[in-house]
Amino acid sequence: MIKRVTVTEDELSGWQERLLNLGQEKARLQLINHMMNRLAGIPGLENTVDALLQTAIDNLGGTNHIFYYCVQDNIYYADVYGKREQVRVITDALVKETFETREICTDEHSDIDTRMMFVMPAETVPAISLAFPLTVGPELIGVFKMEGLVSGMRVFLTQVLQPFLNYAALVLKNEISSYTRLKAAYDQLALETEERRLVAVELQKSKEELESRVRLRTEELRKLNEELEQIVDARTDELKAAHKETTAQNEELIAQNEEITVINEEMAAMNEEMTAMNEEMAAMNQEITVLNQNLAAMNEVLEQRVVERTSDLTAAHQEIFSQYQSQRRSAEIQTSLREITEAMNLATSPHELYAIVYQLLNSLLPNRSLNIALVDEEKAEIVVPYFVAESDVLPRRRPMGKGLTEYVIRQDRTVSLSESDIERLYQTGEVELRFGKLNHWIGLPLKDSSGKVIGVMSIFSIKDESILYDEVIDETKKILRIVATQLSMALERRQALEAMSESEARYRSVLEQAPDAVVLIDTRTGNVIEANARFSERFGYEAAIHGTLNLFDLIVDAPDTVRSNIDKILQLGILPVERRLIKHRNGSIISVERSAALISYRGQSLSVMTLRDVSDEVRREQEIVRDAQLAMRVQMTLLSKPAPSDYFETTTIYEPFGYVGGDLYFLDWRYDNSLLRGFLVDATGRGLGTALHTASLHVLLREVNERDLPLADAMNWLNRRAGQYFDEGTFAGALGFEIDLQTRQLRWTCAGIPNIWVATQTQQGIVQCPGMSLGILENETFDTHTMSIVVGDCFYFMTDGLSDPLGLRTDLPLDRYPEMVGLLRTLSKSTDRRDDATAVCVHVRSLPQSLVRQDGWPRILRFNGYGDYNRFKGEVTKILAEVTGQPHSFHEVAVNEALANAMECRDGVPRQHKARISFNKVENRLIVRVKTTRLGFAGNAILRRLRSHPEEMFSFGEDASMGRGIPIMLSMSHKMIYNSEGTEVLLAWKL
Repeated sequence: MIKRVTVTEDELSGWQERLLNLGQEKARLQLINHMMNRLAGIPGLENTVDALLQTAIDNLGGTNHIFYYCVQDNIYYADVYGKREQVRVITDALVKETFETREICTDEHSDIDTRMMFVMPAETVPAISLAFPLTVGPELIGVFKMEGLVSGMRVFLTQVLQPFLNYAALVLKNEISSYTRLKAAYDQLALETEERRLVAVELQKSKEELESRVRLRTEELRKLNEELEQIVDARTDELKAAHKETTAQNEELIAQNEEITVINEEMAAMNEEMTAMNEEMAAMNQEITVLNQNLAAMNEVLEQRVVERTSDLTAAHQEIFSQYQSQRRSAEIQTSLREITEAMNLATSPHELYAIVYQLLNSLLPNRSLNIALVDEEKAEIVVPYFVAESDVLPRRRPMGKGLTEYVIRQDRTVSLSESDIERLYQTGEVELRFGKLNHWIGLPLKDSSGKVIGVMSIFSIKDESILYDEVIDETKKILRIVATQLSMALERRQALEAMSESEARYRSVLEQAPDAVVLIDTRTGNVIEANARFSERFGYEAAIHGTLNLFDLIVDAPDTVRSNIDKILQLGILPVERRLIKHRNGSIISVERSAALISYRGQSLSVMTLRDVSDEVRREQEIVRDAQLAMRVQMTLLSKPAPSDYFETTTIYEPFGYVGGDLYFLDWRYDNSLLRGFLVDATGRGLGTALHTASLHVLLREVNERDLPLADAMNWLNRRAGQYFDEGTFAGALGFEIDLQTRQLRWTCAGIPNIWVATQTQQGIVQCPGMSLGILENETFDTHTMSIVVGDCFYFMTDGLSDPLGLRTDLPLDRYPEMVGLLRTLSKSTDRRDDATAVCVHVRSLPQSLVRQDGWPRILRFNGYGDYNRFKGEVTKILAEVTGQPHSFHEVAVNEALANAMECRDGVPRQHKARISFNKVENRLIVRVKTTRLGFAGNAILRRLRSHPEEMFSFGEDASMGRGIPIMLSMSHKMIYNSEGTEVLLAWKL
């Protein structure tokens, strides 16, 4: 049951007002609580100040919030815009008043536009500034000033904001106390470190003084011993003389004996003094022994490090030699594959073709056998047109059965079989024909353009012959796939030529049943005497024409041109195939291919003219031309040209052999226009298919350009990715280069384009560097070559469409840039050219100031990413070599470890950290500082632990994540220390 209560309007109004006040009070409390939560849990004094300013500006508005705070009698300034400074004199009158009175102070000033505050509708209202004292008990923490507030917020802020400011003052007091204690501890630590250094210096001085005293005391003892020996000798002579005296001289002898007794007492005292000295020398010798033991231990450690370094250098030398062998092998394979391709196109007979394949394969592979088997489908036989082996002879023809050749045809893939694999196939019945014992056998299907298997090419080794090894089988299969692909295309071309010859032999017999329109024309009048049914079907005229149709009416051409063609038939006896336009009976125009021959019939000269309707072909050709033109425009768009530079004159040449080509170049300025990177690509083949390959390579070039990889790593990445887009038998030559303005170097990497042309102060001509083409061997590696550049140098990078015509000419104007560019342009337009012509030419007009000062100290390098880390390694080596006088040193190892830690690139993964390295030489000391933008760590704590427990120097343990860097730097430097944030390391050496 609902109970109704009657209230008056005044009571209702009072309740509503109370409800409104409670809501406002709740909102204020929630605001204060929200601001306190944002301030809670913030570590560090500066972070707390930033959080206070940002929290106030976000929740209260205003144009600027400023905080003056006190730390150890110093006043610091901070505002919401990030400005930080120490204040010696407070110039702000409002803040100064608040510091003196410790009361909330207000200042009214000009109106502000509330649209800039996002707190009120757009209007202009009076503005105020408020300054609040932040106190904890009697202690003044600082003054918090808010500028550009709406004047209506004064009461709200002065009444509501005080709890938050009290809380902020308490938090700041704690942070300031912590900061003060940490700073005092840091200062005390620095003082203790300096005291330890002074104690070490004093100990060294004491050691030197002790050694000096030992040397002096030893010399004194030697002199005393000599004097004692002289005294003893003298006394002995006197005793001998005394014994010769007569007994009358006894009293004198007694006196002399007493004197001798005195002397003996003096000698006893001297012996006691010598004994004390000997004990002191024994103690000194013991100290020296301890020092020698310490030096021996240090020598053992140093010898161990030398042994380890020698082992590393030996391994590096072996790796370099292995890479050289691999590069040499790659160059030999590439040259032979190119010779095979060219020889296949020049062979005049099948046997010559097979012999060329065998000869070139025999130069590439450790093998002396070759079997080429073709499929005769009509007779269901295997035909062996070519077979070479030292033992066993295969039949030239045999019925298809279950041989190894048929096994490859059934598998439709490359098959590699060992002796055990072949025996297993015999046992299972998959292979039944046996033509001798085989040690190893590799067969590859030969396919035509439709993918149909037309034969098998195989190599093998006979039993007990060591011809094929496991380590070369993979390489052998890759080479054989390329050769098999080229051989398949050559066989298909030869079959097509043989088919054309047979077609010409049957031409006369097939003419009567020709699918094209054929007409018989009187050469005197031009009348059409007779036509076949195809003519009537295609052009609408009746088959029985009997001279009612004239050639001049049929051909859409000028009468003089028609008469000239008839005269040409009479003179030459034949008219070659040409495209012409024919008028249909209904008046439409049809495109045809026209050919004619002169015959004699009943004493008349007649022309047999063949007309083939090519309207559909013309339409398709027009579509192909449009597609090719579109592809050409796309390719031209893909060619990226760099922005003009005051330092380089860059010229590009691009002339495809057809509408589209397989060449491509890519140029891009990097690192604030301080490095020009370029790539030159030459894909095999021509046409739209090759254009698709170049388009995919362009996408890969743009992607690898964004990865900020070193040049050789970029080429490795391209090689791995390019294989995903290429078919067997398809590959691409490439060349990558970088011209670095800061380091003043040219760096390049070759991958199938082995030559560059240069004109420098030190050399002029071809520079050759081998390298396997992209897409052949997935795990191929590439080397980077380096050359210094100066003003006036010229560099020319080009594909074989230009490099082949140049050949080995020695009269090239390489040092005359405009003349050389003109020569390349002329060659690119030549009608004798048989390939795409592409070149990138660069002339160094000027160079900027060097990145690193060449004299004086300090010298500073800035690394803006992984690319700079690889670019400037040579500069680091050069600076340290100048200081140490050695091409490589332990200093370089330690500095490189510091850089690797700063850039976080030890695993080869590029990360966009930045670093700054400073080299400074002060008298006989070298000081290197490396600072990074990556997150810091407790470096000094690790250093203290390693110094106190040197046995853990290279055991890592719980700090395994730090790697080898810190122990190596510590062991190879005289002094090492981190800053408090762990983001900067200092290394120092006494030279």
